[in-house]
Amino acid sequence: LRIESFAFLPGFGFGIAGSALVGQYLGAKKFVEAKRAARLCMLLAVGTMTVAAIPMVVVPGMLLGWIVDSDVVVKTGTWPLVIAGLAQPGFAIAISRSAVLKGAGSTVWPMVSTITGMVMRVAMVLLLMVVFNRNGHAALGLLAVWICIFIDLNYRAGFMEVVYRAGRWQFKKV
Repeated sequence: LRIESFAFLPGFGFGIAGSALVGQYLGAKKFVEAKRAARLCMLLAVGTMTVAAIPMVVVPGMLLGWIVDSDVVVKTGTWPLVIAGLAQPGFAIAISRSAVLKGAGSTVWPMVSTITGMVMRVAMVLLLMVVFNRNGHAALGLLAVWICIFIDLNYRAGFMEVVYRAGRWQFKKV
């Protein structure tokens, strides 16, 4: 998570900026500018988080080796870090679209996305843990968790993108 935070923290920053800009533009009845700010926020979040995730996918062992002095931990954490890196573009979309919707005053859909994503994540992890344990693969538990996180973050990205594209957020009273 310490390594992953270098990728996702800028996305939250762009989300906060996009939220403020969209709220301001909608309040001023500048709908085209609000949409432009939302698009720019998403593009900057996706671009920044994707670039920051490239080393997580390409040289995960080296990154882990910089912060951990244990070959076992580096070996165990390599594939989860790769999966976390691959999740960053979807995570960026989820963060930025959710923030823009909140800035527009449409807070219910981001909440629904988070709740359903977390329920789905926990259910998938529990299911995979039962399956892995019954089949003698309990050691794959950490990998299962990160696969479920990847699925959850991309689910949220798709969910938020659908809500965003529906366009009702543009007509909320701010």
